[in-house]
Amino acid sequence: MACIRFSEESARRRKDLICWLGQPVRIDVETWPGQEGGLVVLTLTPLEGFIHLVADPAACIREYGSYHVSTCQRELVSQSELDELCKTWGGLEIVIPVSHVSGEGCMEIGGPLAANKLIRELHHQPGAWYTERPLHISG
Repeated sequence: MACIRFSEESARRRKDLICWLGQPVRIDVETWPGQEGGLVVLTLTPLEGFIHLVADPAACIREYGSYHVSTCQRELVSQSELDELCKTWGGLEIVIPVSHVSGEGCMEIGGPLAANKLIRELHHQPGAWYTERPLHISG
């Protein structure tokens, strides 16, 4: 079984470090298949210094998918908006600030992603699947 969690103390230290240091990643824009044309996500490839919340990240990613930020379902995103997301974020390497790590792997984000007007509008528009949740990295 994938996703071996750290001890409670170790997990708490890791969460604190994530909030202090942020998460270094390379961003790609993808549409994952599913209902309503799928889900537009920013997939995140961990870079050096990324702090994992599981002891077996490669196995966890194989089983559950990559780290990602969900924006909204594809049918709510125009082609020009998708093109803008790809142009602005595709291939970008940044450190994403994290304000809070809730549960076992939900990292609430800040910084340029959370401040981006288009991402905020897509994520919080009426009918979007994640509108009631803060913008976050699933991991």
